[in-house]
Amino acid sequence: MNLIAVTTHVATVHILGLGLFITQPADTTAKVAGIPPSEYALVMPNVPPRVLLQDPTPIAIARSAPNASPLKTPAPPSSPRSAPQPEDRVPAKVATASNLSVETHIPFLIFQARDLVDVSGWEVKRFESGYLGIQLNGEHLNFVADGVNQAVNSNLALGHVGGQLRPEYQPPAFSDAAAVFMIPVGDLRACGNVTGNPPIVGPLTRIDTELRLNNNGTFTIQAGTKRLTVDGDATVVAADVPFAYADHHGLSHTGAAHYTFYCAMTGTSGACSAPMPSLSASNQILPCHDSSMVMTGDPASRMELPTIPSGLNLLMDFACSNSQWP
Repeated sequence: MNLIAVTTHVATVHILGLGLFITQPADTTAKVAGIPPSEYALVMPNVPPRVLLQDPTPIAIARSAPNASPLKTPAPPSSPRSAPQPEDRVPAKVATASNLSVETHIPFLIFQARDLVDVSGWEVKRFESGYLGIQLNGEHLNFVADGVNQAVNSNLALGHVGGQLRPEYQPPAFSDAAAVFMIPVGDLRACGNVTGNPPIVGPLTRIDTELRLNNNGTFTIQAGTKRLTVDGDATVVAADVPFAYADHHGLSHTGAAHYTFYCAMTGTSGACSAPMPSLSASNQILPCHDSSMVMTGDPASRMELPTIPSGLNLLMDFACSNSQWP
């Protein structure tokens, strides 16, 4: 009897920037229609919003990574079609204090060029050297992984946003979301972006989230008829990035701390503090998978690119951490 060895591949979705994980609240009087109890919906909001929101007042926290040195702005991508189109993302007639507080953001799927297998329905743009990106514009996305995957962990060690989630960030329409990801299965965990070499050494600079999905060789992200397929061991970064970075790789922030937009999403007015995980939850946050550049392979070593483009990784500070509601 011949036995065939089956190799299981693991794709990773690294979630970066303004992203609010929504699940069913324990309070039965505050259910969110359209999200099964065992699932998460990840909402990346339109920033600026397309509806009138309250303008929360930020409570200041550090805006730059500890020990980070100043960076020079890289040259713009060489492709003339690589820059996003702001007129597609910024409403012309919305003028509120919130719009002026948090800089414009655009959601992207970012991946290494070598990992691309196929794409249909989306335009692929150039990012930093070695990376490609797909700009999102209101899609509701699903992950297709043909391996055996467990139900998603319902105890996510992220900070919590209070207040009542505004209807425009709720299913089924998610009418003011720039992108929505439905997550029913997979190994989902909060992780810490850390400094140092190796990366397990140094202070925590941002809280991201990683979703790992078993597959048989390829991994697909789809939204309706749009599909992106990558190598089964690839990492895809789902990131809500500042417009200046997406447009010309600008590496500086403007406006208020990004976390204040979470308070706007839940109707919180007045003082807005960064949603911090509890002490017990913090103990569950392990370092994210290595995103530093390393030499691998013997005898002919080769250079591996970071999981996250290096400029983007240093740009996104603690104020850009993921969060959850309720």
